Amino acid sequence: MSDALAQIELIVQRIADVRSVSPNVCPYHDLGISGDDAFEMLEEIGKRFDVSFAGFQFDRYFPREVEALGEHFSRLLGRRPKRERLTIQHLAYVVERGAWFAPEPRSD
Repeated sequence: MSDALAQIELIVQRIADVRSVSPNVCPYHDLGISGDDAFEMLEEIGKRFDVSFAGFQFDRYFPREVEALGEHFSRLLGRRPKRERLTIQHLAYVVERGAWFAPEPRSD
């Protein structure tokens, strides 16, 4: 495991208040990180690793605070989240590259 991946996992664990995460975990889809918490996570990763998130479209991956509750209830009703998946592993790849790039679209 790379040092960046391990540090990102610790950041996500702290923000989500969970004991452990894996590289395939999506902070929003799997842990419910959204709004200000998602912004804080990305900001901390950017500062810690001197990574630019220029061009990152927040709303593609995370709901804002006011949207999060509605999306949570939609998920409880069995609806799939409308946000794209962003894994912890992909955030580590962004750190390795030094700048934001979008993950490959999933075909499921």
